Amino acid sequence: AIRSARLRGAELNLGWASVLLAVQTLWRGQPAEARELALGALPRFASDRGNAGANALAVSAAAAWQLGDFQRAHAEAEQALDVLERGPVLFQMWPSCDLVPDTLLLLWQQARERGLPSEAALKKLIQRALTQTRSLAFIAPIGKPLYLRALGVLARLEGRPARAQKDLQQA
Repeated sequence: AIRSARLRGAELNLGWASVLLAVQTLWRGQPAEARELALGALPRFASDRGNAGANALAVSAAAAWQLGDFQRAHAEAEQALDVLERGPVLFQMWPSCDLVPDTLLLLWQQARERGLPSEAALKKLIQRALTQTRSLAFIAPIGKPLYLRALGVLARLEGRPARAQKDLQQA
């Protein structure tokens, strides 16, 4: 049993490390490589019944958006949110709490500009994602600027420039 637990722990650690490398790769402007790393990390979380896989899905969703695959970005962002909501939001969930709202806000902006029927559904997903990011803001210093930035972007998209400026400056 101990050996089995050690192996599961090693798999999870490898998954976490791969996700962090995928985030860095995404930040370097290499979405295809980031997506490959994130999807490669996902099986490492197969035995986890909590929300550990949400980060890999969030990176993959953000990368899909950057690659222009908006349907996949929407599906994976929603899936990441479903997984994130399974467990408590702890500090290590910051990639999900950053990338899921960001991806959904970008998709919502597109839907609004194009008059797509997905606009209302995306707005509901954004609210769910903001709830998770707000939870992170309560427990970890990294969460507050992520939450305020997402609120600021939402306010800007909703046509509330004063609120957007306030939230973004606080972020």
